Amino acid sequence: QQQHDGGSSSFRAQSTECMQWILPGNVSLYEAPKPYDRSVELVALPARSVAVSRWFKGRANITTVRRKAADFFNRLEREGFVVDRTQWQLFRYNDAIAFPRYRR
Repeated sequence: QQQHDGGSSSFRAQSTECMQWILPGNVSLYEAPKPYDRSVELVALPARSVAVSRWFKGRANITTVRRKAADFFNRLEREGFVVDRTQWQLFRYNDAIAFPRYRR
């Protein structure tokens, strides 16, 4: 998965890309597999409520991502949700059996 932190600067020019594995809630930080590489760290994230859109597929550049995010925010607001447009993240997933040309 890749993550772009929308943050208050709305996709900073130096936006961070990182690899993440999201572990099940019943696996504690101490029970998680220990990384072999010292540059890899395990981090516990606080619990939070999120909205997830699965209706976007394919490759996207930053312009497309911003437009899709705005469309998603508008849809959530029309449905009555309060949206903080300064705090969002993009997560991408590649299935283990996806052909390389189809990976994002």
